[in-house]
Amino acid sequence: MYVVRIVDWLSHSYLKFLGFRGRHLETSAGTVHVMERRGAGGLPPVILQHGLSSRSGHFRSLLPKLTAHFSHIIVPDLLGHGQSSTPADGLCGTTVRAAAIESMASTLDEPAVVFGSSLGGYAAIHFASAHPDKVRGLFLISPAGAVMSDGEFAAMLGRFSIRTLDEAQTFMDRLFAAKMPLERWVRRIVLGQLNQPYVHGFIERMTDDDHIQPAVLARLTMPTRLYWGQQERMFTPADLEYFLANLPRVELARPEGWGHSPFSERPQDVADRLLDFATQVA
Repeated sequence: MYVVRIVDWLSHSYLKFLGFRGRHLETSAGTVHVMERRGAGGLPPVILQHGLSSRSGHFRSLLPKLTAHFSHIIVPDLLGHGQSSTPADGLCGTTVRAAAIESMASTLDEPAVVFGSSLGGYAAIHFASAHPDKVRGLFLISPAGAVMSDGEFAAMLGRFSIRTLDEAQTFMDRLFAAKMPLERWVRRIVLGQLNQPYVHGFIERMTDDDHIQPAVLARLTMPTRLYWGQQERMFTPADLEYFLANLPRVELARPEGWGHSPFSERPQDVADRLLDFATQVA
């Protein structure tokens, strides 16, 4: 846990060095922390939502490549993550959804490009479904929330239930497309991040009600670009097919060399594709 705290502090400090400033937003589900800065470009605002056990600072490799192009960059910590609060009775899908929807809505004074990865994609989809007037386009990387069978659901939750270094290594092999530098240290950080009480509590409290239903996806009539890397190993081809079958206006991309966390491994490639999409929908 000590190493995780150091990495988080360094990441947060780096965002402040880049000109990002933090503030706290009150929602019906809890307090959400947001890092944001005004950019130097003419593209519309962009919101970036991270995944489970992550936080705003984990976009540290991607954000410097965006500030010259977007007018406003907004990076919230999901409820229970980073500097956002954790509800007294624990974290669940309902509270994550509510806090994400309310916090994103309160930060925007014009429609934005909304970027979401994994659990952040789940949050981004629910926000766009609730406030389609605030979204110019959705940029999704392997979003969570596909409807699946009980067995598939249990297997998916099991992939995120990490308690040992060996399990952390298996998780990393699923998370990244290639071997990471300093892998022995990285797996300790991954173990620390995923072996926190709020993560285990969130996983244990997830139910079928947390799946994204077709009716939610049917309201996403804005341009949507869905990235599902060739090396995606955290979620399954059936998850991809669910989104393709139910998103009404989706463009699929299957980049080579992309795993579940391409903004960590290939930040320039992700930035280039995000800028291309934002230019199209601006």
